[in-house]
Amino acid sequence: MNVTYLASCSMHTFWLTPHYRTDSGVVTEGSRWYQQATTLETAPDAPSNPSTNYTSDTSTTITWSPPGDRSCLHQYEVCYTRINSVSKQCFLVENATHTAEGLESCTVYHVTVTSVSPAGMRGGHVTFDTNTDDAAPGSPEHLTIADQTSTTVTLSWDDPLDRARCIDSILPIIIF
Repeated sequence: MNVTYLASCSMHTFWLTPHYRTDSGVVTEGSRWYQQATTLETAPDAPSNPSTNYTSDTSTTITWSPPGDRSCLHQYEVCYTRINSVSKQCFLVENATHTAEGLESCTVYHVTVTSVSPAGMRGGHVTFDTNTDDAAPGSPEHLTIADQTSTTVTLSWDDPLDRARCIDSILPIIIF
């Protein structure tokens, strides 16, 4: 007997009950026996409807809707990648929300949320962009006089260590 249309990743109990017909035609039930079996995993479906619920200059909170069929869904892998970067930060979470902290200010992040099965099989994913808020940049580093003439001074500096991505421009102020 082939039992079909069972949910994946689920424990099923199968009871077998023999029946017999007596000489007088009465159907009688014999002793029942059962067996349990778990259907195999399939890759979980993708989450949907991602949104950014909160941002600050160093954090963001995102949410999404779980897939309709959650039978093989165990957790989510949430990965943040700065736009124009290859390095990413990934987190395993059990609920359909995540707050990432320690992010860079003034930065857009490409986010991928992937459904993961109990055995670690990665399924469908949803991608979207979120950003951190703007913040005042830190002070430029290593300010030096690179060159001087009788009518000019050439300045040199490095970007600040804090919130350098927030810099639109650096304006020197000259005091006479």
